[in-house]
Amino acid sequence: MFSMPILSFLIFLPMLAILVILTIRGEQELITKSVKYITILTAIIHLMLSLYVWFSFAKGDMDYQFVEKVALIPSIDFNYYLGVDGISLLFLVFSSFLFLMVFLFIEIPKNHAKLYAVSFLAILGFSVGTFTSLDLIMFYVFYEASMIPVFFLMGVFGSGNKIYATFKFMMYTIAGSMLMIIAIIAMVSITKSASIQYFDTFAFDYKTQVYLFSAIFIALAIKAGLFPFHSWLPDAYDTAPIALNIILSGVLMKYGIYGMIRILMPMFPLAMFDASTIVYILSIITLFYTGFIAFTENNLKKLFAYFSLSHLALIVAAVFSANTQGIEGALFQAISHSVYTTGVFLIIVYLKTRLDSNNKDYFMGIASNMPLLSIFIVLIGLANIGLPFTNGFIGEFLSLLGIFQNNRFFAILFCFAILINAVVIIRFNRYVVFGNLNEYTKSFKDINLVEIAGLSIIVLVILVMGIYPDMFLDVIHASVSNLMENFKNGIIIKNEI
Repeated sequence: MFSMPILSFLIFLPMLAILVILTIRGEQELITKSVKYITILTAIIHLMLSLYVWFSFAKGDMDYQFVEKVALIPSIDFNYYLGVDGISLLFLVFSSFLFLMVFLFIEIPKNHAKLYAVSFLAILGFSVGTFTSLDLIMFYVFYEASMIPVFFLMGVFGSGNKIYATFKFMMYTIAGSMLMIIAIIAMVSITKSASIQYFDTFAFDYKTQVYLFSAIFIALAIKAGLFPFHSWLPDAYDTAPIALNIILSGVLMKYGIYGMIRILMPMFPLAMFDASTIVYILSIITLFYTGFIAFTENNLKKLFAYFSLSHLALIVAAVFSANTQGIEGALFQAISHSVYTTGVFLIIVYLKTRLDSNNKDYFMGIASNMPLLSIFIVLIGLANIGLPFTNGFIGEFLSLLGIFQNNRFFAILFCFAILINAVVIIRFNRYVVFGNLNEYTKSFKDINLVEIAGLSIIVLVILVMGIYPDMFLDVIHASVSNLMENFKNGIIIKNEI
């Protein structure tokens, strides 16, 4: 096993890069180029180390691996405690991948380039901490710390009504944070421990489970954008820089999904079991509501914000199916969503370099003079609607299978709701790709080699995940099996209290 504390290094490598960036002096152009090179180099090293963890990971082992533990406050068993299982490893590697895509293929603004890069690097480090923490207090610290750089990215580099959107986002986040920290304080007070592994086996009585579950679920539902806690998201997507849109949808919103699997399911099994019908109803409402709005939305960023919400609603429902197929489907779909949504926002970036607008009506009939980009739009769109041999199909199928095994009626409703997503994408392609050229798109030139490279990487990952899903499912299977065993034991044991 690797002797260096590699998880700590993955957390603090971006922080070291931040210190280097803060020392840069000179002309604005030189600063911007230097920052670009440093962020790309940091992201490459980060991804390589993450892949080392991936390939060194013992797939059949149910225990946490690469564990690091240092006592901080022994009286409450509060430790600097890190480790990965198959579930957290999946989020760790793909988060690192998405940050590299952002640094490689989206330009850093010349104004406040250092603040921009420092903010993204800080989110990278905090995200690793969130996905690898085995101490509940540490999890909360990293979980919340990542919101600080988001505040600056939205407030400084956003557009439109960015101040309103930024404070709306922060108010929702703070409200959820207060509920979560109250629940964590109560849990630590009851058990005299902050260890996630200890909470997985501790038997809270049913009434306590319901209170703690409700508080933490609302916090995580806000992060995942579940109805009625979703209204911050469209405004945030519309005003935030597109690079932040990628990280919001691909990494930060996955905090909610990860927290539901890591915290709610093993710690409050009875409350989660009883809440499944309510969550199914909220998910169905989210799917239909956001799907119909996306169908009529002309703002590109808002359109895909609502479209993204519908995908996340299915993932949340799959988590609450509480069976192996549903959990594996939710995990696979969460990562798939991160990948093809990144492709969508790269396409929006490339369209906006031709015409600085978010209005879909200005981008019509681009197949005539942008055939390469049109091909990528169609391919990534097919992944969004779950075409076989794409990653969207695998995650969607497993998620629906898990829901069907739990509740057939809701599974049928989810199938109908998903059809709306297909209609949204088909309608989008009909107008943007195959519509009639207008006065704006007549002058558009096709994507260049750098832009082709970015979209090609996304399409390659989509196809690899869709054709060889076992490459990823094998990594999570043992951990999901262990999670399900603990959940079933919790239902039996905790039901007797």
